[in-house]
Amino acid sequence: MSWSRRAVLAGAGAGAACGFEPVYAPGPADDALAADLAAVALPDAESRFGFELRRALERQLDPTGRGAAERYRLETRIRRQVDDLAIQLDAVVTRQDLTVSAVYELVELAEGRVVDRGRVERAASFNIRGEPYSDLVAEEDADRRVAEALAVALRQRLVAHFERTAA
Repeated sequence: MSWSRRAVLAGAGAGAACGFEPVYAPGPADDALAADLAAVALPDAESRFGFELRRALERQLDPTGRGAAERYRLETRIRRQVDDLAIQLDAVVTRQDLTVSAVYELVELAEGRVVDRGRVERAASFNIRGEPYSDLVAEEDADRRVAEALAVALRQRLVAHFERTAA
């Protein structure tokens, strides 16, 4: 074993002995936060985009898939809009912009009251090639990307709420 490797191993042992704890190590607060996030009931999918958003939220809020007793319900109202972004001189659209905004409310089930509310918005662009199948696939891919981005934003808002109320 080389001297540099021995020094690293000795340093790691000394760090553990002095109570060193990595900054991003999971702790009791993380367990409580994970339990709160897993206890959020998700909205039913009412459209293809709603299904994509629900799947993305499931991955964001309960990545282990273990589930928990529902203590909250997330209600969302989705507004999906597609706008022409690039138009050629002959009026042919070659790129579109998908913008989705979600107005959400977090409802505490025990008392039926709204404990947090807000609005998040995300966008993605996609190319229009003039071929029906490729255009459809491009738009569905944009839906998936926006749904994932919205789920991340909603998770951040929920984390902020739970950390604010835990203090």
